[in-house]
Amino acid sequence: ELVLRRRGEHFELINDGVFLMDTRDGRSERALIDEVLAVAPRRPRVVIGGLGFGFSLDAAVASAVPSRIDVVEIHRQVIEWNQVHLPERAQRARADPRVRIVHANITEWLGRDDEPLDVLCLDTDNGPDWLAAPGNAALYADTGLTRIARRLAPAGVLGVWSAGQSAEFEHAL
Repeated sequence: ELVLRRRGEHFELINDGVFLMDTRDGRSERALIDEVLAVAPRRPRVVIGGLGFGFSLDAAVASAVPSRIDVVEIHRQVIEWNQVHLPERAQRARADPRVRIVHANITEWLGRDDEPLDVLCLDTDNGPDWLAAPGNAALYADTGLTRIARRLAPAGVLGVWSAGQSAEFEHAL
């Protein structure tokens, strides 16, 4: 069950009773993009796994660095809610010719083609140790990391948003 809840002027996204995010801040999502773009190859193709409330996408669109920005979102409702409830941000992204929003599971999407990825930002769940969707565990496990490694270009960059540190995940990386 995916729920969009309004609290005053802000929205919260809840998945199966697990709080995922809200619209109150977004600094850490923007920082994820800023950090990877600082070390990315020139004019990279950026793939963001997870739209959420669009903070990561907003940071990517605000930068002149990416040549292309693909956002892969598993929930069609999240894509629609962004258009309805965050229209200014959604319109900015839709107006940018570099942006493409894809309704798909990021784990499955990563296995669909062989085009190398310059930048992959995983802004899914609450990180590898706090999954909102149990099916995403494979993304952070050896099989998912192997798939990611195969897709990254030789100078490619992986950024992972997490609510906290994960020694196990860091070791797996």
